[in-house]
Formats: sequence, structure tokens, C-alpha cells
Amino acid sequence: MTTLYLKYRPQKISELDLSDVRDLLSKIVSSGKIPHAFLFEGPRGSGKTSAARIIAKVLNCTNLSKDGEPCNECEQCVSITKGTNIDVIEMDAASHRGIDDIRLVRDSVKLSPSSAKKKVYVIDEAHMLTTEASNALLKTLEEPPGHVVFILATTNPEKLIDTIKSRTVRINFNKATVAEIVKSLTNVVTKEKLAYKNEVLELIAQNVDGSFRDAKKILEEVSIKGLLDNLEKAQNYLFSKSDFNIDEFFERIYKKDFQGCIETLDVAEKSGVPAKVVYKQVVTKLKDLLFSVSDFIKDPSNKFEKQSVLALSDIFITFWGKYQNDVSDYMPFYLSVAAWCDSEIGGEEDKKAPIKKNERPRSAVDENAKLNHDSGNGADANYQTDGLTPPLVNGENISEEVWKQVLQVIRAKNASTEALLRASKPLNFDGKTLSLGVFYKFHKEKLESVPHNICLEDCLQDVTGSTVKVECFLTQPESVNETKSTNGVHDATDGEAKQNGAGTQVLLSETEDPDLAKLVDEVFG
Repeated sequence: MTTLYLKYRPQKISELDLSDVRDLLSKIVSSGKIPHAFLFEGPRGSGKTSAARIIAKVLNCTNLSKDGEPCNECEQCVSITKGTNIDVIEMDAASHRGIDDIRLVRDSVKLSPSSAKKKVYVIDEAHMLTTEASNALLKTLEEPPGHVVFILATTNPEKLIDTIKSRTVRINFNKATVAEIVKSLTNVVTKEKLAYKNEVLELIAQNVDGSFRDAKKILEEVSIKGLLDNLEKAQNYLFSKSDFNIDEFFERIYKKDFQGCIETLDVAEKSGVPAKVVYKQVVTKLKDLLFSVSDFIKDPSNKFEKQSVLALSDIFITFWGKYQNDVSDYMPFYLSVAAWCDSEIGGEEDKKAPIKKNERPRSAVDENAKLNHDSGNGADANYQTDGLTPPLVNGENISEEVWKQVLQVIRAKNASTEALLRASKPLNFDGKTLSLGVFYKFHKEKLESVPHNICLEDCLQDVTGSTVKVECFLTQPESVNETKSTNGVHDATDGEAKQNGAGTQVLLSETEDPDLAKLVDEVFG
């Protein structure tokens, strides 16, 4: 049985769910002047990959309709739909993001199509390409052979280098509205001849964060359980109190009961409660708590102070925004709970130190920075901003104190990544790109892969306040007994210190790690 979101995947331009995208692509195709490079940008589940395949069909269909629609019956169309067309190459940049992968693309574009009219390269999650790979793609993207068309798709266009964006025609896939999702779901249930209530479709649409794909997945679940025509039962299924008790969850959050919070989330995840449903409940609860501590509505039953509510909102929204597409849909919640329980905010401490007027509540990232500052372990006395963040650059390198902060934040998010970084050292930092010297090939490959590279770049952004790309290079490891130099700098080729730059030895961990053996097991399997 084919799942609904695959069965009803758009196969023509006129079937695309987003009206703006549908109209724009239709005009481009009707003009007969299809550009050599597209950039489809928008949230997950908005139809970017489906649209890319449709364009590939338009370019290669042997029986196009008068309005430029593919026939979906010829050999080219059928093979593109099945994903077996050798001239339509789909590449996931999340797992093929290096310069060697792009060199293969650059070499293969020179070859003529085997049987199609055009070779089409669909590069999904294009923002995951490394800086070197992006630069290697530039020339080909700007002046590809006449038989080649590139379609880049991304959920984070801001992470793409400007030169890539300037060489493409950008198509914006906006987050779907509730009305657009309901229309798409209505089309499915009508063709499937299912009994339904429009209120149930609206309920589904309100809980998928603008994703057509997720909406059809939940529609299928609700349909199998026979709940499409029963709003109350559908609500109970999507907001099941037995599977996820929001009040119990926040009671454990208040007590900073880390184990209890993890157990609550684990039960919900194993029970199949969609992550977006949990997130919606968490955000709604935080909104209610914020109102209850405001000057307009005072609720004595609320144990949380304003400082805690604001900090919790910052933590949950930040981690959801960064990790909602992770391997585990629940990862943002686990990380949020860990960050909250590790912070100094919350519980009875709120009443001892209420937030000052106009003062921004510190998140877990801020708390880690403060701990570094208070420890005085080599910290620079002349802080340049708010007393928490030390100078970013020491000579031509990232400063030791900032690197300590980065490692501390990384450890809270992913202990495996921090363990890998023990075999590395910063070589150079220009404010945008960090050159990281890695002692061993295995560690370098791991740090360049997902999720370690994403974790490292995100944590650098948290600490430095700007987007930072990481480039890894193999370099010589330091001797265990090497004496710390006060103003030497490492050469990335021979690892020897030269007396003309920043400090040679960067502290990789502030304290001895009693769980090192466990971390090694986690990294090396």
C-alpha cells in the first residue's frame, strides 16, 4: 500500500499546492525560457522536491501538452517519477557536501544526456555544502553546458553563500496556510472516498506547521483509526493526555527533574505523539504561564516567575528552530530539558533573585558563558560587551576563552562532538570561517559529517553571535608534555610553533572528564 503523501504527490505544475509557486512556474514554462539554475527555498514539506521533479519532466517529456504540462506517460516522465532516470540526478547535500562530491558533478556535466533532452541536477539541502564545495560549484552554475539545468533546494537559504544565490532564479516556497493545507487534504479524502468532517481537516492543518507532507501523514494515521468524522476523538488522539501530560511535564520542569522530564518525553515519543503536537502544547503552556505572571492577570497557582517563563521560552523556541529536522523529532525537547536543568534559573531561585526591569533573561548559553567568566581560568579581564563574552579573536585565531565556551555549549548539546574536538585545535579564525586543525583522519571525517558539523557551527553561532563556517584540516597533534607558549602559533602543515601569533595550546576541556570512556564508546561505537 502506497502511503498517501507519496500517492498524492503533485505530478504536474497545476497540481502544486502553493498557488504562488504554481503560478510563477507556469509563467516560466509558458515563456519557453527556462533558466539554467533554480533555487527553491522554503520550509520542509512545502513541495520543493516535487516541483523540481516536475520541472525535470517538463524539460524532458516527449509529449508535452499545449500549456507545457508533462504527460506523465512517456518513458522519460515515468522514469523520473520512479526516480530511475539516469539523466535526472538527485543529490543530498547533507551527506554529499564535500568538494570531492562537487568535483564529480563538475566532471559529469560535460557528458551529454544518455537518453533525455536535458540533464537535471537536483541538489537537496544545498546550504549543507561546504564553502570549498560551494566555490567549486560556482563556475559550473554560472555557465553550465546547454544540456544541463541545476535545481538547488534548501530550507535555510541564508546559509548559502551570496555568489551561489546570485547565479540562480529564486523561487520562494512560503509556509503553507491552514486553508491551503485543508484544500490539499480535501482533495485526498475526496479521491479516497473517505467520510470526513472539515473540522478534523482543519485540526490536522493547524498542527503540522505548514507542511503538506506531515499533514498527509497525520491524515493517514487518523484515517486508519477511523477518526476523520469525529472531531472529539481526533482531538483526543492528537492531544492525548495519557500519552503526553503537559501539566505533569511542566511540574517536572519546575522541579528540574531531568529524569522525570525525559521519561515523560520518551513515553510520548514511543506512543507516536507527533513532535509538532508536543511543541504546540509547550508553546501554548508557556504563553498561558506568561499571561499568568503579567501585571494584568495574576494566577497564584502558577509557581513560575517571569524570569523562568522567558528563559524557558527562549530555550524551547531556539532548540526547536535549530533541531526540528534532526534524526529524532523529539531531539529539540531533550536538548531543551537538558539546557534548562543545567541552568541556574528556575524553581525557588526565582524568588531569591527576581529579574530586573528591562533586563534580558539569560539563556542556558548565557549561563555557560557566565560560568566561564566566574571561573577565572585564564579569562581576559577586559570584556568588550556585556561582561559575559570575552574578545573573540586573539591575534589571527579564536581566543582560548571563546573556545572554552564553545566546547562547554557543545558538550551540553552533543557529548560525542565535544569528544571528537579533543583531538583538534583552532588554527585560524577571521570572523566568518574557523580553520580547525584535526589530528587524525577519522576524527576529521566525523567532524565534517552530520550531525557533528551542524552542532559545531550552531554552537559557534551561539557564542560568537554570527554565522561561522568550519573548515577542517589534518594537522600534527601536540605532544602531551608540550610546554604552553605564551605567544606561539601553530602551523597547519607541520604543527610546530612559530613565535609570531596567538597562543599555541587551546584548552579542550576545562576539567578531567570522568565519562571519557563512555564518550569514546559513543563516538567509536
